[in-house]
Amino acid sequence: MARKADLFFLILFVVCCNTCSSTSPEAEILIKFKSSLSNNTALDNWDASIDICSDDASTRGKYWTGLTCKNGALFGIRLENMSLSGVIDIDTLANLSSLRSLGFMNNSFHGPMPPVKKLGPLKALYLAYNKFSGAISDDAFQNMRSLKTVRLEENEFKGRIPGSLSSLPALVELSLEGNKFEGQIPDFIPRDWLLFDLSNNQLEGSIPSGLANIDSNAFAGNKDLCGQPLSRCKSPKKWYILAGVTVGIAVLAIIVIYHRYRRRRALSLLAEEQAEDSKAHDKLGFVKAQYPEKTEENAKLQFVRTDRPIFDLEELLKAPAEVLGGGSFGSSYKALLSNGPPVVVKRLRPMKCVGFEEFHEHMGRLGRISHPNLLPPVAFYYRNEDKLLISEFMGNGNLADHLHGHAQRTPGNIGLDWPTRLRIIKGVARGLAHLHMELPGQALPHGHLKSSNVLL
Repeated sequence: MARKADLFFLILFVVCCNTCSSTSPEAEILIKFKSSLSNNTALDNWDASIDICSDDASTRGKYWTGLTCKNGALFGIRLENMSLSGVIDIDTLANLSSLRSLGFMNNSFHGPMPPVKKLGPLKALYLAYNKFSGAISDDAFQNMRSLKTVRLEENEFKGRIPGSLSSLPALVELSLEGNKFEGQIPDFIPRDWLLFDLSNNQLEGSIPSGLANIDSNAFAGNKDLCGQPLSRCKSPKKWYILAGVTVGIAVLAIIVIYHRYRRRRALSLLAEEQAEDSKAHDKLGFVKAQYPEKTEENAKLQFVRTDRPIFDLEELLKAPAEVLGGGSFGSSYKALLSNGPPVVVKRLRPMKCVGFEEFHEHMGRLGRISHPNLLPPVAFYYRNEDKLLISEFMGNGNLADHLHGHAQRTPGNIGLDWPTRLRIIKGVARGLAHLHMELPGQALPHGHLKSSNVLL
């Protein structure tokens, strides 16, 4: 009897010990995760003493709000519409090996995208209707091969759509609407989408052919998108014209040669019968008579660069001017400003097919180009009847003058030797490469490439 009594008490002791240590590791992880959240009163019924996936009908639904179980293991966390904020502690959640679904929709989280790629086996991610912001790294979804659903709509994300998102093999639901994503849409792996929405962003360019069968509403609100299922992409002809104009003011390839070639320009590119007029200084009457004293709001100089002195249209019109030459896009003049270095003013021939917003946008793109072998415009003037482009004046003339003997030479100066010509060629090549990289959507961003458009 004594031995049976001892055995009974031993069994009772083991049962009591197991009861005392009933808190599961998953419960401890979730309680730690809860502490990282602000305004978490909606989770007050998270109780570490209660089994997360209990089959007990008396506790089911009363504890652990927002958790779902599958086959007796934690499957998903869906904490939505709870006004939660703070930090989503991904490092802590990564310890939940069975977690497959994560949702925090319609809360008040802000800041950058959480590092969800640490949750490799995740199948569904719901972060919509929060205040997340900033760019998402290109590898944010790397190796998440089981991810089927990504909901990031109505946040403040910006930058490009991450490439790792487009290559997910299992993805069938994607919603990025109502953010500030920009750039081109990446090439998604072809699949049968259950949900696809990129509307109301700042995306541009041609829609990839693999998405041509998606409903057009999925791309609405992106004013610079084109191609099926939207309207056809516009011909780059207009941009070709504008690109040619930029060559006229030496946007293409301005080569900075050593100080020996920094001499004043002495010879005009006009025909011989215009040579005398080209050397005469005058006011910029070529435009002044055509511009009334009171003009519309956008009839003023629009500066695209801020690294040089600002001047107004009236000062430009009063400046002494010298005719430099003429080309297929208009005539050029050198203007001597009273409060700054001289500038080149190019009066463009009529381009009725180009509106103010389109012209302004393109000039802004050119103004942002920064490269030692390219000369972007300083400012421009736009009216329906007349358009002016203003750029810096380069006093060493152009390559054509030096090659064909029109440039002034000092005694002992033998012109362009072969090492110098090689440096010029390299500079032109670098300028062209950078121009194609900055303006990839244009068929011919440099316009007319000829020696008279290469300034020294």
